Order: sequence, then C-alpha cells, then structure tokens
Amino acid sequence: MSEETEQRQDLIREQSLLMTAGILITAGVAFGTALFALRSVALPFVMALLLTYIVTPVVDYLEMRLRAPRGVALVVTMLIGIGLFLGLSLLVVQSVVGLEANADLYQNKVTEFGTTVVGWLDGVGVPVDQASIVGELQKLPVRELATEALGSLAAFGGNVALTLIFFIFLVVGKSPWEGKGGIWEEIDRSVNRYLRTKLVTSAAIGATFGGVLLGFGVDLAFVFGVLAFLLNFIPTIGSILAVLLTLPLIFVTLDPLLGLGVVGILVLVQNVIGNGLEPKLMGAGLDLHPATILIGLGLWGAIWGVIGMLLSAPLMAILRVVFKRYETTRPVAELLAGRVGDQARRTSVSL
Repeated sequence: MSEETEQRQDLIREQSLLMTAGILITAGVAFGTALFALRSVALPFVMALLLTYIVTPVVDYLEMRLRAPRGVALVVTMLIGIGLFLGLSLLVVQSVVGLEANADLYQNKVTEFGTTVVGWLDGVGVPVDQASIVGELQKLPVRELATEALGSLAAFGGNVALTLIFFIFLVVGKSPWEGKGGIWEEIDRSVNRYLRTKLVTSAAIGATFGGVLLGFGVDLAFVFGVLAFLLNFIPTIGSILAVLLTLPLIFVTLDPLLGLGVVGILVLVQNVIGNGLEPKLMGAGLDLHPATILIGLGLWGAIWGVIGMLLSAPLMAILRVVFKRYETTRPVAELLAGRVGDQARRTSVSL
C-alpha cells in the first residue's frame, strides 16, 4: 500500500471521527434538552424502571425456585416494590421535615461550631475576624434550604402515583430484553448488580451513622442517618457530604476528643463499607472512570436536580454499554471507561 493511500485513509478516518463526534454532541444536547423538558414524565419512568431492576429477581425466584404461579409472583413482587418505594419516600419526607422543624437548632449548632473553631484559631495565633465570620454563619439560609427541599418533595409527591403506575406496567409486561442476549443482557446485569449492592451498602451506612450518633447522644441522629443512606447513592462526593454535615452537631454536643473519635468512627465506616465491602460485592462494577462519574454527576444534576445526581452512575453505565455495541461510538465507550490509546484498541479487539 502506497504512502499516499495510507494518508488518504488516515484522513478519511479522522473525518469520520470528527463527524461522529459532532453528531454525538448534537444528539446529546438535543437528548438532554428533551429530558429536561419532559422531566415530569421521564423522571418517574426512569425511577420506575430502576425500581423494577431491583425487584424483578423476586419474580424469577418465586416462579423458578418456589414454583409459584406467575400471577402470585407478580402480585407479591409489586407489593414488595410498592412497599419499598413508599418506605424510602416516607424516610426521605420524615428526614427533611425533621431538618426543617429543627432548622434553628442546626443553625445554632453551626454558629457555635464556627465560634469554637475561630476561638481555637485565635488561640494558636492565626489572625481571624471573629465577628465577621460568626455573622456570616448566622446568615446561612438553613431554614430556607430545608423549606425549599420540603417544597420540592411536595412537588415530587405528585409524581409518586405516576411512578407506581409505570412500575406496575413494567413488572406485569414482558421485559423487552427477556430471552435476548447482547446489549439488554449486559445492561440488565450491570445495573442490577449496582443497584442491589448500593441499596444494601447504603442501608448499612445509614443505619450505622444513625446508630453511632444516637449512641453518643447527638441531636437529629435519625435525620442524618437517613441523609447518609441517600447521599451514599451520589458518587464520590455523597459520602464526604454525609460526614461533613454532621460535624457541627458532633463537636458542639460532645467534647473535642470524643467528637474526633465519633468522626473517626464515621469515616472508618465509610471506608470499610464504601471502599472495602462495596467493591467486592459489586465485582467489575459499572466500568466507569472516576472522571466520567463526576461529569455525569454534573450533567444529570443539571437535567434532573438532586434525583438526577442520585441516578447519574447507572445512567452513565447504560450509555457506556450502548456506545460499546456500535463500531462508530465504541471509542466514546472506551473513553467513558478511562481506556485510551493502545489499551482501548486491545479492549475493542477482545470484544
């Protein structure tokens, strides 16, 4: 093959990649705009779909292992799914209502914590403007944020019925990937494992957080236990926020050494469960690079708010699986997984 022919092929390949990138960017913007505009319908559907992923194995177990009639298996599964969804919704509502009702208490704790830190810094010779810092802490809109969150929950309450309707139809109807392999099987396997593992580990973290705070007499233990459970679904930053939000209550309620011990316990729990147990249970996981998870966190958060952040990881995993199945978009899938250059080419050959 002549050098001129090779150069022409390289040029054609580069032009093809540029065209593919342009089409993907345009389609992505249009898709994101559509999801934002249709969020009142799309969000309940996605939540119902993910809930179906969690409880569908119950149908298989009842039918295949216990030989239960399909009608009985479907009814039991729907009751479990509805109970799980309503139970989680109730926990969220109770925690936000509790935070809103105790907003002044939390505000005072934050101010006391800031005053203590400023006094300590002043004692070790660090120049600080105590009055200015304390004044800014007192202006923190804790109650306004809690009230806004409560209003968002009230608005979402209107979507609960729609979510449950979608869920019932998804469970009763035959799955579109049932009896098929390929892309649906991989999506099913990846998302199913992720959701079930996250549900178990988040429940363990939330229960431990709440139990530790309650055991040491820290206020709002139940509220922050539920928040730890929910925040663990937000990749990377969720577990950090769960600990940071408890600091004012811990160090104002307890003496400094004991407070450090409690914080150490919470950090240890996060590391043991989040970085030790969870990866072992999840296995290969979602095959996403940490940068991809952070980018997805921002994108889905911009489209669907906090709920979009909670769902960002499995949604990015679904996109990676879809991109991997087509030759023109396979480089994008490898980029989402953090494989570039020779490593990506070796992976594509093995597929």
